[in-house]
Amino acid sequence: MDIRKGVLLGKNQFTIDLQPQVEQEFLKAFYTANIIPREILLNKPCWTDLQEKTVLEEFFSAKRGAPVSLTVPRGGDKLALVKLAEKNIESNVDAALVDLQTALNLPAIPRIIECFDVSNLGQEHVVSGMVRFTDAKPDKKNYRKFRIKTVTGQDDFASINEVVTRRYKRLIEEKAPMPDLIVVDGGWGQVGAAKTALQSLGLQIPLISLAKEKEDIYLPNEPAPRRFDKNSQMMLLLRQIRDATHKFALNYNRKRRQMSMRNKFKRT
Repeated sequence: MDIRKGVLLGKNQFTIDLQPQVEQEFLKAFYTANIIPREILLNKPCWTDLQEKTVLEEFFSAKRGAPVSLTVPRGGDKLALVKLAEKNIESNVDAALVDLQTALNLPAIPRIIECFDVSNLGQEHVVSGMVRFTDAKPDKKNYRKFRIKTVTGQDDFASINEVVTRRYKRLIEEKAPMPDLIVVDGGWGQVGAAKTALQSLGLQIPLISLAKEKEDIYLPNEPAPRRFDKNSQMMLLLRQIRDATHKFALNYNRKRRQMSMRNKFKRT
């Protein structure tokens, strides 16, 4: 957002997948192409220690030719400006959900989205991760890990079928709310496996798969995939959810492999 004398004049909208160091690189790229103010307000630190913060401030000061400070406000007018910017971002995210409902002809705005990915770095330790986004934000207390129990070897389709069945059978038993949209990482095979799982439970929940290569969206009852602007708000949100799921599942896989290696070491 652009501020002059404490007044919000306008905003530039960006969506990024926040990974380590990405915030710093984004700030550097943005202020390389835009006017650098004497103070940059942030809603959270993008540095790990004071030395790293000093290096960043020196970088921007050199670019500006005058001192620049990075500030995370704790109160007052500056915090109010940060909150205003956050509110604007939330409004844009809500628009992404509305766009998603319209583009996929969903019966309701997908306020709760759950996404599945299978991680198998070998024949052993095949696992799956599921993340939940609520109102387009990570709902980490509702993330779930699954150790594949009924599938031997690498079979993504059977693994997706198993974890989708286990997840929603559990929600049925708990009489818990179902998601507004289910996403699986993959293509025809993955979305078909998830559809079979839902049918076995008597559930009709909107379902899609998202393929990595071309970011095509597959719907279970359509003969051809749909393709949208990769940089649209709805696609950036879907990609963020898919990538978060992939990272979550991969981290779980790595932890299980590390535990297995430690156990083997103890037995030798």
